[in-house]
Amino acid sequence: MNSDELDTILDDALASYTLQEPRAGLGARIMARVRAEGPAPRWPWLQFAAAALVLAGLTATVVMWQGDAPPPGPVRVQTAEPQVPNVPVVRAAERPRAVQRDALTPEQRALLMFAQQAPEAARQLAQPDKPLEIEAINIQAIQIDSLEIGEIK
Repeated sequence: MNSDELDTILDDALASYTLQEPRAGLGARIMARVRAEGPAPRWPWLQFAAAALVLAGLTATVVMWQGDAPPPGPVRVQTAEPQVPNVPVVRAAERPRAVQRDALTPEQRALLMFAQQAPEAARQLAQPDKPLEIEAINIQAIQIDSLEIGEIK
């Protein structure tokens, strides 16, 4: 069988399917099913309205419930460079009396301990306009005298 004969057989078969009439009573069966399902609801939007009312009630409840909460505090944003407070240099004669440690915040206590342990570094950090001076690093080349090229030990 070649492809032309197969095409002819397929075309004839498909043409015979389209010429058939629907089975008897198809229209009556469709109408009976439509009647059995009943009429369409009169107010189809009623379900959506009820859902919207429930959603509005829930939203109002949440808003009223959160209205009693205190407003959120300020948000702290971490910057790329740490901000160093401007610490004035105080001479011995001008030093204030001892500050109670309980009155200081943890950050202030840490700054106080840093200033006591490294006063020179604290003075340098207290001057933000002045660039930090870092001593240059000098790395000398490594020389191994006992090895020569091609020598294996």
